[in-house]
Amino acid sequence: MTDIQKEPAPTTTMPATVLTRQCEAEPEFSYILLTVEMELLASSTTTTNSTATATSDMATRLQGYNLPILTFRKMLSSALQDLFGIAVGGGMSIDILAYSTPQDLQTAQQQQQTNDRSSSTFTSTSSAHSLFSTLASSSSSSSSSSSSSSRTTAYAILRCATQDLHPLWSALTLFNATVDDLDVRIHVHHSSATLLALASSSRSYSWDKAPSFPTST
Repeated sequence: MTDIQKEPAPTTTMPATVLTRQCEAEPEFSYILLTVEMELLASSTTTTNSTATATSDMATRLQGYNLPILTFRKMLSSALQDLFGIAVGGGMSIDILAYSTPQDLQTAQQQQQTNDRSSSTFTSTSSAHSLFSTLASSSSSSSSSSSSSSRTTAYAILRCATQDLHPLWSALTLFNATVDDLDVRIHVHHSSATLLALASSSRSYSWDKAPSFPTST
């Protein structure tokens, strides 16, 4: 007597597609947009008697100052190691995807004005500079003129593993150091799982100034 094999019952669930697998899976990397805010110490700003002279002195000192990227890299390592120790903090891998100083932003804006828009190409460096310029304009409009004269800001985009996002965010927020008579703090603006979502923030978007696209006739 031969055994009759039964056919398997049909399944009602559809196989997982590539899109569903990507949506359900946790992203491997996370991206952070931050600013490095540097302000002159109170001891260095009270060396002069006149207020106008002190303001011009602060502006002169900060005008040509740019935080080197190697110093910024050491600041990231120090922030992680001070909070989590050398064993844990030193093992986190962090990549600096973009870094710009105020002088770099001015140079990028001058190059954008001189180049013809029709022949300009979209690159990752230009998109990062445009993102930093938007962030700089929004921060300068909110801050007063007296405080902005004694401050300078650097901009950066970091990439880290998703599991290291919250420890890195905590270390950057609690970090505070003194570099070249400057009180240095790191302000994290927002993070995202993709660079595209990091570049476009719906919270700061002005719907009244939305671009108008030509309609075909």
